[in-house]
Order: sequence, then structure tokens, then C-alpha cells
Amino acid sequence: MKIICSIDSSTTKTGMALYVDGVLKEHLLIDYKNERDVDKRISKMCYSIYSQLKKWNPNIVVVEDDYNKNNVKTVKMLSNIIGAIKGYCVINDWECICIMPSQWRKEFSEFKSKMKRDELKYISIQLVKKNTGIDCSEDECDAINIGEAYLRILKRYCDDKQKNGL
Repeated sequence: MKIICSIDSSTTKTGMALYVDGVLKEHLLIDYKNERDVDKRISKMCYSIYSQLKKWNPNIVVVEDDYNKNNVKTVKMLSNIIGAIKGYCVINDWECICIMPSQWRKEFSEFKSKMKRDELKYISIQLVKKNTGIDCSEDECDAINIGEAYLRILKRYCDDKQKNGL
């Protein structure tokens, strides 16, 4: 059984999705936007992610890589969260894959280049509604779409290997 957890991490809200054998089984939002103390918020976020990963026990964790180059402080905080996720994966012998937003979005024709953040979030929500019938937060939608994009990439890779006799 292949268990994949996809994560749209943030310093305030993190979306997570669970896929079992390619089928979306669960999704959730971890929300610490009301925690003002940044250090506490990051620690709580990491602990909550660890707790959910422990519960789901995935084979593979796919996490969106940080990309905000404009705010060094935000990049540092996101890097800490992503590093904590990677470390937890290493300790548990799970594969951890970081995927850039542009990489997972190109798996969906609805995303176009040079779209603004609000447009990207809107499309992500609409994709999840259309493909699953689920109505959930933008962070959960991104996590669901990250998982779906990874499954598409994985399928293409496996098809290519089979086609080439590898």
C-alpha cells in the first residue's frame, strides 16, 4: 500500500492531504494564525505536523518548497518548517520530496504563468471542487492539488520506464 502525504506548509496555516493508493482519503488544516509569538507558532506548527504524520505514517511526504524571495524573514521561517519536516522524514525512513509551486501547478492546464496569488488560490479551490466535490480552505486545496500533481508526475515517470523497458 502506497501512502502519500502532501503538505502546503506555512508559518500560520498548513494544509495537509492523505492519499492511499492514489485516492484522496483525508485532508486537514492546521491553523495557528492567532498565535502572535513567532517562535511558539513555528514550534506548534512543527509539532502538529509531526503528530499528523505519525498518525498517517506515509511512505512518501511531498512538501511545497518555499519560494517567497521578497521577504527574507518569511523564507527563513518556512525553511525551518520544511527542514523540520525533512528531518522527521529522515528519522522515520520516509521519502521526502520538495516540489516548487511552479512545478506542481504546471500539471494543471488551468494555471497560467504570471498569475497573481489571489488568482492562483482561486483556481486551486475551483480545481478541488471540480475534481473531488470537496469545499475546503485554500491551504487544504493546495495540499490536495500538490498530492494530485505528484501522482501525475509519478504516473508519467512509471509509464515512461515501462515504455522504455526499464
